[in-house]
Amino acid sequence: MLTITPEVEAVLERAAELRAEGSSWTKTANAMGYVGDDLKGICKDAGQTYERLVSKARRQVVRDALAESMFVLRRLLREGADAESRRAAECLSRISMTFIRHRRRAAVAMGPKPDLEEVVITDEAIATAKWLASQTVERRLELPSSDN
Repeated sequence: MLTITPEVEAVLERAAELRAEGSSWTKTANAMGYVGDDLKGICKDAGQTYERLVSKARRQVVRDALAESMFVLRRLLREGADAESRRAAECLSRISMTFIRHRRRAAVAMGPKPDLEEVVITDEAIATAKWLASQTVERRLELPSSDN
């Protein structure tokens, strides 16, 4: 296993950035002054440290690409022909819907979950549920509440 010093981490980070941008191992090694598979071996020996850095670099590349795409789409929306503007608006709407669909939701505090092993549904409870289901909404509203 490779000892990760600040200098080694800087090399790993630069390699991760170049790889995340789409450079091959050969081009990355040449750009950084390494020969052959030396850089690839260093990154492999770094293990999780390199994996963490390359994941971070990939996320940044995707964010940058999204920002550029949004810039182009917004320009087309304002300045493009009708068909281009319509298509740009459609793309922006889809991006927005995707952000909404995949957003992190706040945890809802509903108290502890019941232990389903301990829940016992009696025949009386089933009969009551069936009876309630057969009643009209108006009739159910007339029933006394158990809150009292």
